Amino acid sequence: MRSGFKLNFSMGLLLLLGLVQADPDPLQDYCVADTNGPTPVYMNGPPCLDPELAFPSHFATSALSKPGNTSANSFGFSVILTNTQNLPGHHTQGLTMGRIDIAPNGLVPPHSHPRASEVTICLMGEILVGFVDTSNRQYTQQLRPAFTSKPPLPDEVLEKAFKITGQDIARIRRNLGG
Repeated sequence: MRSGFKLNFSMGLLLLLGLVQADPDPLQDYCVADTNGPTPVYMNGPPCLDPELAFPSHFATSALSKPGNTSANSFGFSVILTNTQNLPGHHTQGLTMGRIDIAPNGLVPPHSHPRASEVTICLMGEILVGFVDTSNRQYTQQLRPAFTSKPPLPDEVLEKAFKITGQDIARIRRNLGG
């Protein structure tokens, strides 16, 4: 009787452990979204183009290059996001990029990103960014435009890593405030 219980318990435990899994690996390296028309089969997003038909232009976008209209809402901000229409090569990559333009005294309301992260880079002005963790602790940081580290990275490291000259580094630091 006791050995039967142990066997049943062990089998049940193994069965439960077999059901617990991480996200599966993708079936392919990338999926360029085929946005040319409706698909006859319901799918979670558009179907993929044949990889042989993919072009470098599928992996680049100019959608984030122009400022948005910050007067379009009462909060004084504009969000422009990449999607399968303006960046078809990012389909299934688990990545979304966005541009947020904020008017002086504008506000981006508190929001959440389930199973996602957010990276913020300030290009002009100053912004206060932050988050609240699950214990309701708030973390904030004032961001200013800059491209620097303390202590600064040696020019030799940047020259070798990015295959650029000392003049290029000086120009980048001058333009980005670093």
